[in-house]
Amino acid sequence: MGRTSRQRLKKQSTKIDAHFNNTIVNLQKWMSTKGWKNKTKLRIKAFPQTGRGISSGTKIASDGVLISIPLDAMITYDTLASEILINEKLTIHEYLALFLAIETNKGSNSKWFHYIKSLPEDTPSLPWLAMSDEIQLFPVDFQTDIDKNITMFNTFCCRVANVCSCILETSLLKWAFIMVNTRAVHVDPNVISNNCLNTLLDEPSMALCPFLDMFNHHYLAKTEANIRSDVNCLTYELRTSAEHKRHDQIFISYGSHDNFKLLSEYGFFIPKNQYDVVRFSLREVIDILKFHLDERKYKFIKNHNLQENLYIGHDGVSFNLKAVLFVGSIFDYNNLNSIVFSDSYPEQFLNKSVSLFVGKLIDFTFERFNYDFNRLKDAEIFSDSAKMVKEFLHYRLSFLDDLRKIYVETDYH
Repeated sequence: MGRTSRQRLKKQSTKIDAHFNNTIVNLQKWMSTKGWKNKTKLRIKAFPQTGRGISSGTKIASDGVLISIPLDAMITYDTLASEILINEKLTIHEYLALFLAIETNKGSNSKWFHYIKSLPEDTPSLPWLAMSDEIQLFPVDFQTDIDKNITMFNTFCCRVANVCSCILETSLLKWAFIMVNTRAVHVDPNVISNNCLNTLLDEPSMALCPFLDMFNHHYLAKTEANIRSDVNCLTYELRTSAEHKRHDQIFISYGSHDNFKLLSEYGFFIPKNQYDVVRFSLREVIDILKFHLDERKYKFIKNHNLQENLYIGHDGVSFNLKAVLFVGSIFDYNNLNSIVFSDSYPEQFLNKSVSLFVGKLIDFTFERFNYDFNRLKDAEIFSDSAKMVKEFLHYRLSFLDDLRKIYVETDYH
C-alpha cells in the first residue's frame, strides 16, 4: 500500500472532487455485490496534511475492526489462476501486475472496472522513475536501490513478453507494476492457495484489496491484518489497537519502515518518523573511526553477523553497531562474548566512547549528506521524483542535527 508524497499533498485542495467521489460510490456499490458491508461507515475525506484519507462516521473502539473485505472482492492468486493461464513462472508481484494491466486494457468490459477506476492514474514520485541524468546526481545508496528496482521491472517486462500474447504498452506495465508494489497487502499464502508450484517463483503472499488501499500510513498506527472465516466466506480483516474518534483520519501501518524505505517503496517520507535511522556499512565505520581490525576481531564480527544492521536512530545505537564500536576500540580480547551478548559494557565505554564515536559518525555523515544535497540543489532537475529526492536529502540534514542533540550534546549510554 502506498500514497504520493506527504509534501505535495499539503498543497492540494481539502475537498474531494465530484468525479472521484462518484468513483468511490460506484466502487462501494460494486463491493457490496461481493458481500462487503461498510459496518464502520468508512468514507473518503480530504485532510489538510495528507490529502485524501479515510475517516469513520462512527467511533471505533480499541481492538475494533476497521474493515472486513470478502476475498471475493480482492485480487488474489486464486483470482489470477482462474483467469490467466501462463506457461512461465512469475513472482506473485509480476502475476498481479500482469493481470492488472490486462484488465485495465479491457476498460469498462473488465469485471474489475470499478476497482481499477479508483486507482490513481499517476504513479508516486519513486526515485527510480527519475530521469537517467538526474539519477547520476543521486547518492550511492539511492543509485544502488534504483538499479535494483529498474532491474526488477525490466525482468518483469521480459517475462511478460514470454507469457502474454497480447500487446501491452510499457507505460501500462510500469503503472501496473508500481500499483501492485505500492498498494498490495500481505496475505497468508497457506490460506490463499497450495497449488502454485507450477506458476509462481515465490509464495502467493500478495493481493490487491479494493478500498482498503486508500488508508494512509503513519508510523504510530498499530494495526493487525488477518484472514478470517465469516459465515462460509473468507474475509480480509483489519483491526486497530487504538481508539478512533468520528471523522478523524484513520491511519494504518505499512510496517516499521524508515524514511529511506518509505521513499524507495511508496514515494513519500514522514518527518519525525520514529523508525528513521542513519545506516552504515562495516567498511564506513572502520574508515571513519580509523579502527584496526585484526583477524580475530574481524572473525568475531563476521561469525556473529554483527556487520549487518549498523545504524543510529531515535531509539539509540543499534545492538550491532554498539558491538562493532566496542570490538573495534578495545585491546583486551577477554570475555568478548559475555560482554557483547549480555549488553554489559564498561561504564567508560558507555559514558565516553560511544558518544565520541557516534559524534564522529554523525559529523562525517552530515558532510556527506550536505554534499549530496548541494549537488542536487544546484543542478537542473525536472522530474517530481528527483525533486522528492532533493527534499529528502534536505530532510536528512535536519534529522542528523536531531541525532546530534540526542547523542552528542547529551551524555548518551
